Amino acid sequence: MSNIVTGGDITEIKCSNTTLGEIRMFPVAGEAGNYDTGGYRGADDGIVDGGGRLINALNRKPWYFDVPVVNDMVNTNEYEFMVAIAGSPDDTTWTFSNVNGAVYSGKGTIQGDLKLDGQKSTFQLKVVGGGQLVKQ
Repeated sequence: MSNIVTGGDITEIKCSNTTLGEIRMFPVAGEAGNYDTGGYRGADDGIVDGGGRLINALNRKPWYFDVPVVNDMVNTNEYEFMVAIAGSPDDTTWTFSNVNGAVYSGKGTIQGDLKLDGQKSTFQLKVVGGGQLVKQ
């Protein structure tokens, strides 16, 4: 077992939509990328029965990934492609690669507003899916 735990940048995001095609995007370096791999989670309310036993209400939660992404308005137009993905009813497969070599993937869609910051040439990307985000 190593004595080093490596975190850091999300290095690449790939998405593939059955109708719109594929794109490769790059998150902003040094910014937090947040994951929730989905699955079952216990309720937060800490309810017990009359005998003092915990009632662990398990509820299915979606997976999600949230990170700021770079947009090249002249060449690759990531923002415009994500707007099209957000409006697509078709399956989109997502792959998130990390600097430490970890790769996660799942089928999902974009949720929330897509707002392009023209000064920084970035936008916040939140992808949500059913089932679980799976480590490759």
